[in-house]
Amino acid sequence: MDADLIFANFTGADITKADLRGATLNETIWINALVNKCEFGEGIGLSNQQRQDLLLGGVIFSSSKLD
Repeated sequence: MDADLIFANFTGADITKADLRGATLNETIWINALVNKCEFGEGIGLSNQQRQDLLLGGVIFSSSKLD
């Protein structure tokens, strides 16, 4: 997905296994979001704290480039 998800509110959302590689995630809210096995590519726009919280929830950060 190549999208700008700026100011998106994912509070309580179930985005399990979603493919968000290539998405810009500035100012997103992730409170109680279900993110297990969700792919985030590089996690563009996430703060260090958001990145750590999402990793605890099972997010996969990988390169958005195809090899």
